[in-house]
Amino acid sequence: MSRRLGLPFDEWPTDWQARWQAAIAPASDAFDDDGAGAHWAPDTKREIRKRLEQFFGFLHRTNRLDPAKAPGDYLTEPFLRPYVEELETRVASVTLAGYLRDLMIGIRAIDLDADTCLIHLVVRRLGRQARASRDKRKQHVDPDVLYRAGLARMDRVETAEYEKEDVRAVQHGDGLAMAIAACSLDRRRNLVGIRIGDNLRKVGAFYRLTFAGSETKSGHPHAADLPETLTPYIERYIERHRAKLLGENDYPELFISVYRRPMARQTFYVRYIAATEQELGIAVPPHRVRDSSITSIAEKHPDAIGIASSLLHHRQTRTTQEHYNQADQISASRQYNKLLVEQRKQALKANRRGKLFPNREDPE
Repeated sequence: MSRRLGLPFDEWPTDWQARWQAAIAPASDAFDDDGAGAHWAPDTKREIRKRLEQFFGFLHRTNRLDPAKAPGDYLTEPFLRPYVEELETRVASVTLAGYLRDLMIGIRAIDLDADTCLIHLVVRRLGRQARASRDKRKQHVDPDVLYRAGLARMDRVETAEYEKEDVRAVQHGDGLAMAIAACSLDRRRNLVGIRIGDNLRKVGAFYRLTFAGSETKSGHPHAADLPETLTPYIERYIERHRAKLLGENDYPELFISVYRRPMARQTFYVRYIAATEQELGIAVPPHRVRDSSITSIAEKHPDAIGIASSLLHHRQTRTTQEHYNQADQISASRQYNKLLVEQRKQALKANRRGKLFPNREDPE
C-alpha cells in the first residue's frame, strides 16, 4: 500500500500499536487468554493490519485522527461515510465489502468495547449489492475444460516462436497453473506459494501437493495427488522453463517471474486471468474454479458429491485425526482426477470431430 494513503504501523498512536501487538499475541501462561487475532494465519494478520493502516491513513489525511480516542470510536457514520465514499471511487463493491469486513475484524480485535453494529450493517448491504451485480455463472468453467486448456497452452508454447525465451517460460507456467488449479482446487495464495520439495513432491509416477495447517486459510493441513498425465508437464517446466527464469538465482518456489524471483501474488492473479481469457474466452479467477468444480460434480456425477468437503478442505478436524483426514483428502483428489481423466477421454473423441472444447459455451 502507498504510504501516501496508509498510515504505517510505526506511525500509529503508541497505544494503538500496543493494542495490535496484544491482539495477535498468544497467551503468556495458563492464566492468560490468547489475543483475539492470535490464531490468525500470517497472511490474515498482514491483510487485516493493511486495512487498519488504510483506514487510519484516511483519518490522518483528513485531520480526523485523535490519538486520545479508542479505535472503536471511529466506527460511526461521520467517519465511515466519507471513508466508504472515497473507497467507492477506487474499488468495486465486492472488494469494498471485503475491505470493510477486515477493518471491522481488526477494530474489534484491538478494541474489545467497539460497537461494530453500523459497519456490520454496511458490509451486509454492500455484500447484497455485490451479489446482485455479478453473476458467477458467467465465470463458470468445467474443471476438465480448464485442465485441458492448461495442457493445450503448454503444448502450444513449446512449438510457438518467441523473441525471448522468458516469454515462452512464463506462458508455460501459466498453463501449468491452470492445470494444477483444476486438479487441486487450492486457493490462490497456496498456488502461488507452492515450494518444490516442501509442498510439491514426486511420489512414484505422480506429484503430490501438501500444505501444513499454518499455510491454509482453514488452518487445517491439506493434501492432493495430481494426475499422472500432468507429470511430464511439471518436469518439463521445472527442468527447462523454470530453470531458464531462475538464471543464477535459487528459490524453492515453483512459479518464477521474468524478474528471476518468486512470482508475486498479484502478478500470478493477473497472469492467470489473462491466460484463462486467452484460452477459454472467459476470464476465470483462480478462486472461481472451486465453485465450478463442485457445480460440475453435482451436475455430472451426483453420486460423487460426497467428496466435495474434502476437496474444498472444509472438513473440521482435531489434531489426532490429521493423518486420517489427509488420507481422505488424497482419496478424494484421486476420485476427482479419475473424473477429469474420463471427461478428457470423451473430449479427445470430440476433438477428432474438429471441436477442441466440446463443453465450452460461447461467452455472453
